[in-house]
Amino acid sequence: MESPISNFYEFTTKIGTSGQPEPEDFTWIKENGYHVVLNITPSYMHYYLEEEAEICKLLNLKYIHFPIDYKDINVENFSTFSNLLNENAENKMLIHCGANVKVSVLIHAYMVLKVGWDEAKSQNVLFKIKYPDKYWNQFYKSLGLNPI
Repeated sequence: MESPISNFYEFTTKIGTSGQPEPEDFTWIKENGYHVVLNITPSYMHYYLEEEAEICKLLNLKYIHFPIDYKDINVENFSTFSNLLNENAENKMLIHCGANVKVSVLIHAYMVLKVGWDEAKSQNVLFKIKYPDKYWNQFYKSLGLNPI
């Protein structure tokens, strides 16, 4: 699927991930059947879009802001992230951060641990989006996943 959003990737028919959408991208999000936008970017980041919640409201998109600092990614954050995905599983959801690095790291873990994807298959998808650095290996190990 072609998208105007930076680093967009459609993991499944219900889950898309990306970097930070521009204000004009939210119309594309709506027109492509997304109903939920999950933003994990902390509000103090320079690329955080302050008007995102209002834009989503105007377009009748459910907006969830669950900020996760990359220095603070842990099992608790993953658990809450997974719960948010599960609670909204009936809806097509766009999940984003600034560059689709944190989101891809989390989605990889989610697809393997919660959806049942083969870990090697999921890593191959992850590498198509971004090749995360070794920083994330401790997080993966804490979940029982293989390091990158």
